[in-house]
Amino acid sequence: DAFIDYINDIGRYLMDQGREVRIWNDGFYRLNIDNHLDLDRRFVITYWTSWNENMAPLQTFIDKGHRIVNYNDQYLYYVVGECAGYRYPSYQKIKDGFDIEVFPTRHQNIEEGQRAQKLSADHEQFVGSTFSIWSDEPKAKTEDEIMHDLINVLPAFADKFWVNL
Repeated sequence: DAFIDYINDIGRYLMDQGREVRIWNDGFYRLNIDNHLDLDRRFVITYWTSWNENMAPLQTFIDKGHRIVNYNDQYLYYVVGECAGYRYPSYQKIKDGFDIEVFPTRHQNIEEGQRAQKLSADHEQFVGSTFSIWSDEPKAKTEDEIMHDLINVLPAFADKFWVNL
């Protein structure tokens, strides 16, 4: 609760300065913690992963009134150096598997029927999706190599939005 109170204080300060506050999903409303405070509902949740079974499902943030951005790490993370188990995304992987309405699958220990997470693109709390580039090992690729990879991958991401407009 002290952490949530602290984040709310900082967030309110930023919003008073005219800023939008975006927060990663993985540190809040964890299922193994009994919180008595809620995040300020004006914070936008950047839902990127559910790698731990105690991470709150997408529905928790929707029920709390937050707007949501899909940062689905299973498809939309380009991690330079392929660290932390990530592999470079490919055009085909995004084209065949990603949908802007599909959020990261919940942890493997969650019952199969409750692992899928989806939010309709026309839902009032859905903001959109973001492709992320993380420079974990900056010397693993040159800027030109990264740009070449992205030129080949990003059209698949963009194509998903054209279908949903």
